[in-house]
Amino acid sequence: MIICPFFMQLDKGFTYQLLEWYKKNKRTLPWQKDKNVYKIWISEIILQQTRVEQGTPYYTRFINRFPSLNLLAKASLDEVLKLWEGLGYYSRARNLHFTAKYIFNELNGEFPRDYEGLLMLKGIGPYSAAAIAGFAYNLPHPVVDGNVVRFIARLLGIYSDKNASKTHTEIRKLLTPLIEDTSPSAFNQALMDYGSLVCAPKNAKCLECVFQEECYAFNSNKVYQLPIKKNAKKKNERYLTFMIWRRGDMFALEKRDDKEIWKSLYQFPLLQTSREQFESKKTLDYEDVKIEVDGPFVFETKHILSHQKLFIRIVRIPQSIEPPKNKSWKWKSTEEIKDLAFPVVLKKYIEQELKGNNID
Repeated sequence: MIICPFFMQLDKGFTYQLLEWYKKNKRTLPWQKDKNVYKIWISEIILQQTRVEQGTPYYTRFINRFPSLNLLAKASLDEVLKLWEGLGYYSRARNLHFTAKYIFNELNGEFPRDYEGLLMLKGIGPYSAAAIAGFAYNLPHPVVDGNVVRFIARLLGIYSDKNASKTHTEIRKLLTPLIEDTSPSAFNQALMDYGSLVCAPKNAKCLECVFQEECYAFNSNKVYQLPIKKNAKKKNERYLTFMIWRRGDMFALEKRDDKEIWKSLYQFPLLQTSREQFESKKTLDYEDVKIEVDGPFVFETKHILSHQKLFIRIVRIPQSIEPPKNKSWKWKSTEEIKDLAFPVVLKKYIEQELKGNNID
């Protein structure tokens, strides 16, 4: 890790200032009302890569539907994914369900009560383990998420890659002595809130910052140059055509069972092509069926993921065209579709169409 010469040493003075700010500015969040480790775990998994404002309604729905670990463990994966629908990064939901079943079946329904034990659970990394250990058990392990990295990188002048695990490890080492002999729960929440509310990615509130005089980035006029992010790899482009095959009130669906995006979600039968084939918009060659495109596509959009750029369209297949042979499709009615989890790009289209009952 490279740290430029900076004005401030992280010491107990930092802890005091941070906690004083937190007393006056802390947010009231639903999972902070008690020390229930199950609820804290749910909140931390939801808030991985998700803003508090977006994640809070999902947390409320999860706790209302699955108020205890055993109910979540006994639920089907389809139920869990449906509640998660629209939140993205669906591996979090699959890991949540897997871990609930593991704790219920293998650990007698009891969460590990130490950082190392929490770290062994699927879907829990150093950040989540530290957060759960601190909020549920008051154990002194500092959290290091994107908000914390940004805050500390600007404060101290850290120029290493913000996404590198080494950067997170080094910041965790810097913060570990500061969380001792204090309230780990308050310290960790204060760190995250400060990075989110004051030292924000854009529109940072430097003039309100209690660390302004000591802040390397502010005094060097480099607030928006830190933290550093290495050049991202070019996103892989994919061209996807979803096909609506209908028989009466029944629609053909596929359940994704591969290891990439949208695993375990439902979708209309998919044809993936080259860019040239996608842009020609003339003929679809699907398995042993050749489909002439007649008229405009019913839906077209572009969807950006962390490592992929998806070009998506939906086409209705005339009922006169017989579906391919030997396809393991699941035929579902309009009512059944409402209870299934779809990728967000299809979910928006389905909701729009179901309101007018227009999927035909």
